[in-house]
Amino acid sequence: MRTSIILTDWQARCKNLGLVVVPVVPQPVEVVDGIPYYGPWAADIYKEILPPWQPGQVLAVREAWDDVHPIRIAKGRYSQPGDAGIPGDILRPETGVKYRIVYRADGELPPIWHCQEYPYRTLTPKDESDLKYWPKGVEFGWMPSTQMPLKFSRRKLRVKSVECKLVSEITEDEAKAAGSPAFTGNDIGHAENFYQHWNKRYGKKHPAWGWFARCREVK
Repeated sequence: MRTSIILTDWQARCKNLGLVVVPVVPQPVEVVDGIPYYGPWAADIYKEILPPWQPGQVLAVREAWDDVHPIRIAKGRYSQPGDAGIPGDILRPETGVKYRIVYRADGELPPIWHCQEYPYRTLTPKDESDLKYWPKGVEFGWMPSTQMPLKFSRRKLRVKSVECKLVSEITEDEAKAAGSPAFTGNDIGHAENFYQHWNKRYGKKHPAWGWFARCREVK
């Protein structure tokens, strides 16, 4: 049974996530009274597909993240101690730099470049060669949510219920609870936007059935 839950960027930006939808694996050949089955096995025996989580279970949230130089972190932005860093002078260990964990859902980070003086990174390129060879800076990009160690998780969700449903039947309220935004200018509602994102994420052979895990934030 899984002990964590992986969120997309727009799910991670939702501060009061009430629903998470993940594919049923393997996809069922039939669903009876809300219970999915796959098979058949020998003698036409079908096997029940168990949900990844159970009601009452508390899950660690995994989201896109990175271990970054503290000079990139704006004042007031949430961060926590990381593992990486830059060692200081052997005779002056206080000149070392300890990196910190930040999360992509909180916004992008400014680029940085190398410099010789403490703290060994700068927000300003020293010359045109910096911009020519490192236009995005020397440290950029994000680590995917699937590679987040559980110790860096900053949120927890408590599962209230889990049911198997057709993703195409998601309602406006369910899609909104899952963090899906609506685009009034394009007349795209929460449910339509969620379904479009689902199809884009999983491709043409997108899974039709999903586990709908209703949850609440654990403060």
